[in-house]
Amino acid sequence: MKPAQGTSREQNRHLQILQEKIIEVFRKGFCLSQDTIHYLESTFGVSDIEGLRQILGQTGSSDSEALLEILFFPEKDQRLQFEPILEKHAYQAEDRPRICAGIMEKIPEVVFWYRDQELKIKLTPEITAQYVARLGIEKQVDRQTKECIQKTCSRQDAYAVQARLRAAPCELKAGGAVFFQKFLQAFGRTTSFWDFFDFVLAFLQECNPDADFQQALEDKKVFLEQALKKAEQLERDLKTQPVEVLHMQRVSILTLDRGKLIHEIEMVEDLLSSLSLRS
Repeated sequence: MKPAQGTSREQNRHLQILQEKIIEVFRKGFCLSQDTIHYLESTFGVSDIEGLRQILGQTGSSDSEALLEILFFPEKDQRLQFEPILEKHAYQAEDRPRICAGIMEKIPEVVFWYRDQELKIKLTPEITAQYVARLGIEKQVDRQTKECIQKTCSRQDAYAVQARLRAAPCELKAGGAVFFQKFLQAFGRTTSFWDFFDFVLAFLQECNPDADFQQALEDKKVFLEQALKKAEQLERDLKTQPVEVLHMQRVSILTLDRGKLIHEIEMVEDLLSSLSLRS
């Protein structure tokens, strides 16, 4: 019985450590980023703190619920603050209710700053549970991938990589983990690492974990090249036809970014030439 009690005390301490960190972040309050402010203004027509207060006052409305989800979504800087703790201690999804209960006992509300204006929002069990769930406390990369991250990245970058993986909708598994390790080994110390990282992470979400990643990259290149041809054709069409006519023909104007497509094709080519994906 004594070892079990010791293990229980240790786990309680782990939960308390994470609770205290979340409480610390909540007590500091949230300063809305420019991206969030732009989204609020363009989507909800909110231009000041009163606009926020009015929408949030519509308790139970779809706009109010959507707004709360946006405001309490853990952004990159918050995730980075939690990562050293999440990396060190093993948490389970079953730990969330106890973590949330400890937070609710000590934090009645959270302050938000919209530019230089302040708004206090009551913390509810639902908001707290949603925030903790989005931290992905139970997600852990496999041992080999973690070792590869630590060997190929600086300490701060390693935390950022792990936080981004934790926030990703899918976990690295099987061949996907191997592909990611090879990517780290080839690009981990390069100045373009984060540019490639975003592309690779999105690419991995598209692929089956057991995919032939060499073939998947080649297929991705073909897809991007076809999209580039469409973008170039669109540029030619815009010179000879009004936008309204193209809309009537159901031509998508916004989804074809020629510059972005060229950049992504170049990244795929670099990945194909730099990574040894087949033995």
